[in-house]
Amino acid sequence: LMKLMIDYAQKANCSFISLEVRIDNENAQKLYQALGFTVKLVRPNYYQDVHKDGLNMVLDLTTQKKGIDFG
Repeated sequence: LMKLMIDYAQKANCSFISLEVRIDNENAQKLYQALGFTVKLVRPNYYQDVHKDGLNMVLDLTTQKKGIDFG
């Protein structure tokens, strides 16, 4: 699903994709990092219901090859 979203964003000439992930969700962070996302900032208490910080992760599509092959 993420690969489809990235491909769609590239075709729509988007410059970047941004998302938030819980700071303790290491599996999701690894997935997003494998797709090229990098951490830009910490959002303190972003997930207020569980009192957890969020990480803002961004994929810069201006440096990604169009129609990238994810294997």
